[in-house]
Amino acid sequence: MISNGGLGLGLNMNNEHIKNLLKSLSLSDENILKVLEEIGSSGKVRILKHKAGTKDLISVGHWMKNIVVCDSNTGRNLIVQKLAGINTYTCNITHGSIGTGQATPANSDTHLTTPIVTVALTDSSIPTVNVASLQFFFPDNILANGTYYEFGTYIDTNQLFNHCLFDTSYVKAAGEDTTVEVQFTIN
Repeated sequence: MISNGGLGLGLNMNNEHIKNLLKSLSLSDENILKVLEEIGSSGKVRILKHKAGTKDLISVGHWMKNIVVCDSNTGRNLIVQKLAGINTYTCNITHGSIGTGQATPANSDTHLTTPIVTVALTDSSIPTVNVASLQFFFPDNILANGTYYEFGTYIDTNQLFNHCLFDTSYVKAAGEDTTVEVQFTIN
């Protein structure tokens, strides 16, 4: 494993395709590390609560950090695959899930701990050159009243990209629509 000094990006050198790509660049391990240290990714999530069927805001939650996972065929590994010309997945985030699991997110996660409802991406924008902003809408009639603790996004419906454990549980009540907003920053 080549690590990037704590940012959590890494390349599994057992992947023969990536190994050959890096060799073809004639970079030393030291130079590869320097390049990777300049690259970083981070994400944050917040929840907006609306009066059902309207755009009337009830509350806007605070931003919560999340982990952009990195294991085989998830999160940051999918970006590395795309850069290496492996096009098995599009790298388009297509869905978001909210759940009741309370396990601490880990790089090895492939799904939420306990996903309850999954919806398609509702809206996306690029507010600055290195930030993607995504929204996922959970209408009142789709998301049951209850307490939720986690959220994640998926590439091509089923490949986990990020996993957020809410630092304060989200309680959804009757007559409320829920929008989860996610922002990803690439440095």
